[in-house]
Amino acid sequence: MSTTDIERNSLEAHVSLCELRYQSLERRITQVETKLESVNTLLLQIRDSLLQLPAEQNHAQQARWERLQWGLIGVLSAVAAWGLQQVFVGIVAPH
Repeated sequence: MSTTDIERNSLEAHVSLCELRYQSLERRITQVETKLESVNTLLLQIRDSLLQLPAEQNHAQQARWERLQWGLIGVLSAVAAWGLQQVFVGIVAPH
């Protein structure tokens, strides 16, 4: 008998299983929030580092730093998107 069949026959079982599912979702969302806060902190540190670069640097060096900054933002955004995708995959098809 599957959990779906059990839930159809017992409201108490349904409520208990929903509680477990929501606890799991809450835990996973909290993990994603924590990771996003870490990414945000890292991005702010990168920004602050870039803002502290000497103003007299030549244009080529500034352009390289800008490309590096955008590259890092792209990588970190991709990692954040992957993490969110993992959460939503877990919501649709829990482990």
